[in-house]
Amino acid sequence: MAGSAGDRVASDPAWPDRLSGLGRRGFLGTTPAASPAAITEAARLGILQWNVKIFVVASLEEAIETDYLISRVPDILRDPKPGTGDEVDWSALSGLELVRASRARLELLRSQNREIIFNPAMTGLYIVAPGVNLKEFSDAQATEFAASIPDRAIFEIDDEGKAVRLSADLVASRFEPLAIKRTQYFKFEPAHFRQDGWFFPKSRGVLLLEEMNAKESRTFKKLNFYARTQARQVGLEVRTNERMEEVLTRTKDQQRIGQAPQNNRVTEEKIANFLNLQREGVAYSFESWQNARLTGGTYGTFKDGRMSLDSVFYDQIDDAKFPFLMLRDRLLAADIRFIDLQMVTPFTRSLKGRYISGEDFIRLLDGVNPDAQPDLRSAWTPLDGN
Repeated sequence: MAGSAGDRVASDPAWPDRLSGLGRRGFLGTTPAASPAAITEAARLGILQWNVKIFVVASLEEAIETDYLISRVPDILRDPKPGTGDEVDWSALSGLELVRASRARLELLRSQNREIIFNPAMTGLYIVAPGVNLKEFSDAQATEFAASIPDRAIFEIDDEGKAVRLSADLVASRFEPLAIKRTQYFKFEPAHFRQDGWFFPKSRGVLLLEEMNAKESRTFKKLNFYARTQARQVGLEVRTNERMEEVLTRTKDQQRIGQAPQNNRVTEEKIANFLNLQREGVAYSFESWQNARLTGGTYGTFKDGRMSLDSVFYDQIDDAKFPFLMLRDRLLAADIRFIDLQMVTPFTRSLKGRYISGEDFIRLLDGVNPDAQPDLRSAWTPLDGN
């Protein structure tokens, strides 16, 4: 009898145990190299390519006070109205409108039923170094400090809001000093260090496809109706892999709230890797076409019965939602029950994306049929009932 996903990862020497990652983001280390083969295997195991953020703070109290990142949900996404036109600046709604908050502030907003998303995967690790201001460092000083990071005390903030020092052995085995970089990815964050590598988050964003049932969801009833209207009026259909490079490039260029354009995580290297994976039959782009024009889409990988999506672009926000309708229909028809979203944004929240624990995500992986073969290649239209 074949072993479970949990059994397989335990015997794979390339990555440590998935639940042993550092911080809420679950940093597993920098090896193996990010080859197409490693990316494919990581996808099977639910392991991601991300970066861990290392903040330099004056005290642990400062770390605890600023560790909680919440995402405000714009009014237009609280009760989406499909078909809203040019009066809305959709580009300004893309990405994460993140705000730092203390644990007390997070709990207060939750008690008030405020429309927020706590983004645990966006939190970081901390080094206490009073008087250090990374913005004032020269490149040489930043490089020197980065090289010392594995030898310093590094802390994470646990679920109880307490600062916990990471094991020195763990830190030494996971970090690659020469590859640690100073960066400022989002405007709301202070300058910090970043280590790229492999991750298995303690909380995972997923889309449970049966929750997208139009018969039970007012949101999807409206979206399905609008999709059928667009199919009749402007020939809406969702195609696969016709313009993957354009999808990747337009996703890279999509405006994101609070994010410096030069720090978009869709890099030229990532584009090249995905194009290689497309040639190997693992990566896919799902594209909304209207009036014979590409208007939105998403991309990701499908391997051994598991679909993982990465990011989206769109002219208007519904243009990126139509591929999710196609995927809901085609994946459920093959008895595939979820899509790995990695993290939840206001966009995926509007499609009923939510967080589950890392343990629950492994259980989802254990239930995957690796031989499932959904139709991911033929065009889809909301009128044909596919």
